[in-house]
Amino acid sequence: MNLTAEYQKMRDLGARLSDLTAALAVMQWDLEVMAPPGAAARRAAQIGTLAGIRHEFLLERYRPVVLRLAEVAAADDAKLYFIHRRNILAAAESVEKAAALPSDFVAKSAEVCANAQTVWETAKKNNDFPSFAPYLEAVVELKREQARLYRNAMPGRFADDYSALLDDYEPGMSTAEIDAVFTQLSPALRRLTAAAPPPDKRPLFPVDPDPAAQLKLCRKVLALMGYDFERGRMDVSAHPFTIGFGPEDVRITTRVVSGAPLSSLYSALHEGGHALYEQGFSPVAYGLPEAEACSLSIHESQSRIWENNVGRSLECCQALFDDVAALSPTRLAGYGPEDLFRYVNIVQPSLIRTEADELTYHFHILVRYELERELLSGTLKAGDAREAWQEKYAAYLGVRPGNDAEGVLQDVHWAHGSLGYFPTYTLGSLFAAQFFAYAQAAKPGLNDDIAAGRWNTLTKFLSENIYLHGRIYSSQALCLHVGGEKLNPDYFVRYMESKLKILGGR
Repeated sequence: MNLTAEYQKMRDLGARLSDLTAALAVMQWDLEVMAPPGAAARRAAQIGTLAGIRHEFLLERYRPVVLRLAEVAAADDAKLYFIHRRNILAAAESVEKAAALPSDFVAKSAEVCANAQTVWETAKKNNDFPSFAPYLEAVVELKREQARLYRNAMPGRFADDYSALLDDYEPGMSTAEIDAVFTQLSPALRRLTAAAPPPDKRPLFPVDPDPAAQLKLCRKVLALMGYDFERGRMDVSAHPFTIGFGPEDVRITTRVVSGAPLSSLYSALHEGGHALYEQGFSPVAYGLPEAEACSLSIHESQSRIWENNVGRSLECCQALFDDVAALSPTRLAGYGPEDLFRYVNIVQPSLIRTEADELTYHFHILVRYELERELLSGTLKAGDAREAWQEKYAAYLGVRPGNDAEGVLQDVHWAHGSLGYFPTYTLGSLFAAQFFAYAQAAKPGLNDDIAAGRWNTLTKFLSENIYLHGRIYSSQALCLHVGGEKLNPDYFVRYMESKLKILGGR
């Protein structure tokens, strides 16, 4: 075998596979942002067709080359450079799972989920879960079948169906490990929530800020972060998201929420973190795993580090105070950065995940994680998800949704078919706290730079230590590479303890 020629062939085919992935992403972005309502059913069918074509290309053209190279890479006989070997083995892991799914199943899943998403958007606007319930049931049945296909093709690899789906988003992670994380984290979350200072009831914003002014601030903050508008754009959608078509075109959306004057800002910080990660991939590695996300938890760590570790810090409130004050007709007269810091760090159980504070946020994730497992096992019927959601919110957060939009319909993920995704949000917050601690140790002046608006200090650290590695390492291996240890929830606990001390908590 001519390894150089074969590796180049893998790169070329990988680039074509990435082109097809990008084409699907463009169609998805258009469906969520620009497409007229009447286009939804046809677009769903088109997405299904293209998803099937992409899958056939992966299995028939790309996979044989990857498997031939993987035999050499697995032997570890020094014939390959480290980066080449890691690209090959990471690609082999992906094609192994992909081969478990027939192309017609992939096409059907893509179409069903695209249709479910469109129905979800209308159902959410109308607070009408019953209209969405049959689509949720169809999605859940597809995910059950997907888990069975995975487990039949790879016997012994997954302990349960949920682990098989979780592995799509967090390779190598199991349900048992997620349970262990929550078992360790939950007591600390309850202790810290109880120790948090009471909410400051003073109204910083007597009226909702002008939406155009909010979006202008979002663009300014994205520029501070280093988001390249020549290689991206910001739009408005029902649910904020980031989507990439290669490092040269990574787009984000945010949303303006009545009664939540800084929601758009923090959505932009969050999605901007995702976008910086994808803009930071090496363009010359397009089509290779080193130009793809390591995992969803690492992707989420990059959004949470900007949204929370930076965005909810006292230093950020100092840097942005004048801009935030300009949103209010009172210009926040009588308030200062410390008041803004308290305002954006109120710890209080609430209904909406994306608006939740850093502590109670993880109970929102725990609710979804438990419901997903029940839906997948069949112990919970899709039509009963509304009532189950309300009961779990009452148990974990002490609140009950008043309608479906602030309850079971608030997230788009189940319509997308993303069962197994939600735990990566908690993992991402934990990784974010750990990576931020590493950045502070490596850059002793980081906090001062944030206060002064010199945010490129953090961007440069993340680029060199996270972005450029892509999918060369697993999540745990990347954490080891950056800081010498695997994921350790104690970093998050210490970070929150420090913040609550500044806030005046008990």
